[in-house]
Amino acid sequence: MSRTSVAWDELVTAATVGTGTRPLPHTGFHPTTVAAAADDSAEADGAARLLALAAMETAADAVTVQPAAAIPVEPAPAEHLDVMTDRLADLLLLAVRTDRDVATDLLDTVAKARLVLPPAALPAFLELGRDSRIVPVLTDLVGERGRWLVNLDEDWAIFLPPGPGANRIAALRPVDPAAARALAVTEWAGASADDRVRLVDAMADGLGLDDVPFLESALRDRSAAVGVRAATLLTRLGGRLPLDEQPPFGERAVQRARPVVRLVRQGLFRSPALDVVAPESLDPSARGDLLSGPEPGFRKGQRAWWLEQIIQRAPLSLWENELGRSPVELVALPVVGDFARELHPGWRVAAWAQQNLAWARALLAVPDAPVDASLVGVLPAAEQAALAVRVLDSVEAGDGVVLPLLTVIAGPWPSDLATAVVGYVERLLSTVPVRESTSLLQLVARRLPVRSPVTIETIDARVTAEDWADQQARSAGFDHSWRALLAALSTTLSVRARVDDELRRSDP
Repeated sequence: MSRTSVAWDELVTAATVGTGTRPLPHTGFHPTTVAAAADDSAEADGAARLLALAAMETAADAVTVQPAAAIPVEPAPAEHLDVMTDRLADLLLLAVRTDRDVATDLLDTVAKARLVLPPAALPAFLELGRDSRIVPVLTDLVGERGRWLVNLDEDWAIFLPPGPGANRIAALRPVDPAAARALAVTEWAGASADDRVRLVDAMADGLGLDDVPFLESALRDRSAAVGVRAATLLTRLGGRLPLDEQPPFGERAVQRARPVVRLVRQGLFRSPALDVVAPESLDPSARGDLLSGPEPGFRKGQRAWWLEQIIQRAPLSLWENELGRSPVELVALPVVGDFARELHPGWRVAAWAQQNLAWARALLAVPDAPVDASLVGVLPAAEQAALAVRVLDSVEAGDGVVLPLLTVIAGPWPSDLATAVVGYVERLLSTVPVRESTSLLQLVARRLPVRSPVTIETIDARVTAEDWADQQARSAGFDHSWRALLAALSTTLSVRARVDDELRRSDP
C-alpha cells in the first residue's frame, strides 16, 4: 500500500531494521503529523513514537483528497430564446412559496412568452422538479443551459424529465402534427403512466386519421387513465368525421349505438318521442374500448352503465342522421323507456368529448337542466362569460354550481365576469363559509385580471382586483372566518400583478 507522504517509506525502513539502527524521520510528513515528528526528546520510546507517527500518517492520508485527472467540460450551449430578468425569476420563486398552483400558471405563462431562466436561478428551479405540478413546464423554462447542467451530473436527472416533454409536443402539433406524433412515440416506452397521459393529451390539437394507430395502441395501455384519455380523443376524432369515414373505433361505436335509441310515436296525437333501450350484452371488442364496467362503486346497474358509455362514445351526427332532426329538436323530444334517464347525461358527455358546439348549446338550453360546466367549456369565451354572469347574478351565495362553472372559464376573466365574481364573493362574505369557499377563493386568485379595474358595486367605484382584495383583507376582523383566505387572496393577486408588470417590461 503506497502512501503519499515522503516520510512513510522511512518509517517502514525504521520498523524493519529497528529504531536503534535507523533514526525516525523529522520531515516529509503530512502537516497534521509535523508537530509530533518534532518531538525528538531522548526520553521518548522509539518504537512507541514510530507506531504513533505511523498511525497519524495513516489517518491523515485517509482524509486527504487526491486530485483526479481533470476532464474538460464542454461549454454551455447558447440559448435560442430570450433570458428572463433576474427580478422575474425571483418573483416566480416568490410565487412558488406563496401558492404552488398559482405558480404553475405563472410558470406556464412565462414559458409561453418564450423566456428561459437566467443561469444563476437554474439550481433553485431544477429542485422544483420534485413537484409533479411543475415538471411539465420545467423543460421549457430551463432552456439549453438547464439541459446542459443536468447532463453534467446524473443526480440532477431526477429533477428534469428527459426528452422534449408533452408541452413542447403540444406546441409542435399545430405546426407539424407528424413530427409531434413521432416525438410522442419516441418518449412513450420510457414514460411513466402520468407522463403517458400527458403525451396523449398533447395530441389533442390537430387530430387526424394518421393519429389513429397511436391512439388505438394507447387505448390498450396497461394504465386505465391512459386508455380513457385515448378513448376520449378517438371519440373527439369520430365526432368530426362523416359517418362513412369513421376510423375503426368510431365504426364500432356507431354499430353499438344504432339499436339503443329509436324514434317512436305515442299518445292520441302520435307525438314523436325517443325510446331508449339498454343492450343485453356487449360485443367482444367492448373490453378493448373500455366499455366493460361498471366502475367500482358506481351506483348503476350494469346495463345502464353500458348504455351510457355507448351513447357517450357514439358520434353525435349519428342521431341527427338516424333520427332526422337537429340537436335542438332532439333534446326537446320526450324520452321514454326503462333507461330514459341515461340519454341526456350520455349526450352531455359526448358533446364535451367531441367539442360539439351545436349540441352543447342545445343541451344547455334544455329547460330546468343543470348547468353542466363541461358543456360551458365547449362554448366560445364570450358565451362562457355571459352565461357565468347570468348564473352568478341569479344564484344564492354558496350555490354548488358556481365553483365548477368558474373553473372551466380560463383567465384572466373579462371585466363583466370579474365584476360579477367580485360581487358574488362579497355576498359570500356575509354568510357562513361553505365547503368550497377555500377552493373558490384560490381559483379567484388565479383568474381575476390584475392591473385591470373591475366595478365594485358596494362602493360604486372601479378599482383593480388586487386593491379590492387588499381592502377586504384589511377590513376583515381578526375573528372573521375568511380572514386567512382573504389575506392569501390579496398576497396572490399582488404577486401575479408584479409578475405581469415584469413580463410587460421584458416584452421586446
